[in-house]
Amino acid sequence: MKRINLSLAVIGACALAAGCGSSSSKSSSTAAAGSTTSILSASTGLGLRHPGQINFCSDMTIPPLEFVSAGGQPQGSDIDLGTALGKQMGLTVRFTQISFDGLIAALQANQCDAILSSMYDQPDRAKVIDFIDYQKLGNEIVVKHGNTRQIASLADLAGLTVGVEKGTSLGPELISASKKLIAAGRPAIKVVTFPGDTAAFQELATGQIDAFYTDAATASYDLKKDPSAGTLAGPQQSAQDTGIGVRKDSPALRAALGKALRELQQNGDYLRILTHWNLANAAIGPPA
Repeated sequence: MKRINLSLAVIGACALAAGCGSSSSKSSSTAAAGSTTSILSASTGLGLRHPGQINFCSDMTIPPLEFVSAGGQPQGSDIDLGTALGKQMGLTVRFTQISFDGLIAALQANQCDAILSSMYDQPDRAKVIDFIDYQKLGNEIVVKHGNTRQIASLADLAGLTVGVEKGTSLGPELISASKKLIAAGRPAIKVVTFPGDTAAFQELATGQIDAFYTDAATASYDLKKDPSAGTLAGPQQSAQDTGIGVRKDSPALRAALGKALRELQQNGDYLRILTHWNLANAAIGPPA
């Protein structure tokens, strides 16, 4: 994705009972509850870049998960979850914009403390960073209205041009599906990458691509905003764990985030956040 030269701070936490993450909510300019001393104490031993503050790298171009409002404030389910995690840990929170394909490199370069950007927890990524899984997301094929080609699965994309967002795991998934089609004697899928969903929807509208493969949450959100942009073709194609990414040399931070997440799941704040963003189906329970 195209990197936005932007570093956005969310200091404190929104009031969930008042509609955390709604279009009227804005980043708070006040510190999280507690004194400066207690905030600094809460971060002791976590290896944070700045004591008392957790900085999340996020590609804020993926509504409803993470995006920037017209007023310049970060919004979305991941933004609200990160803010709630920070409050639960007694920390202030900052979100730093990084393009999706640069998130892991930015984390390893210590540009942030963790990644919170609807990133799939996959084996290749788990070799270089650790994950705290917090939801399951599937993928959808988006086509023009009418779905005249009767597309309902990846196999139905044989011989078609399909868009996908650069740097995500969906490109390799399409390439794998294409190889299976070729092995079965069917035409390959032509995979075209885009810097973001907006560009892909524009190309779908003009007929430059036949379909767009993206995560279900983003597809549903975009089509709800603009029903004329297209329609979902068939059911979700897959559902995978998404996780908060941390460096492998940060076991204390990983444990603290995991503990805070379990507490949010148990007190109901976690589900309230996802429900607000129409993502209740993506919720997972705390580990047994």
